[in-house]
Amino acid sequence: MRHLLMILGLAAVAAGCASGRRPSPVERAGPDALAGLAYAQRNCSGCHAIGAHGRGPNPASAPFRQIAIRYTDVELSERLADLQTGHYRMPPLAVSEAELESLVAYLRTMREGTP
Repeated sequence: MRHLLMILGLAAVAAGCASGRRPSPVERAGPDALAGLAYAQRNCSGCHAIGAHGRGPNPASAPFRQIAIRYTDVELSERLADLQTGHYRMPPLAVSEAELESLVAYLRTMREGTP
């Protein structure tokens, strides 16, 4: 699965380069960040705003852009690991180590530019 995501990520970057458009920060960050975005779209976007703009469906849920700025990568890893037991109003969520790493990679792109 990880290899497929890597191939898809590289294909997206290559397609962007071939079309003359500038790759997004997520595309430039590579397959881990792309996998993190895909995970966030599947599992987080029901409550959180996961992009650079807008509001999420649940106003009480912090937008990813604020979370990314608020915490370092190490703090993000620790906080995201809490997803397995749930916190605040969030229910527990099964998340693998690879998924945690990809979420941190995606959130890092929020600090580096607009995804």
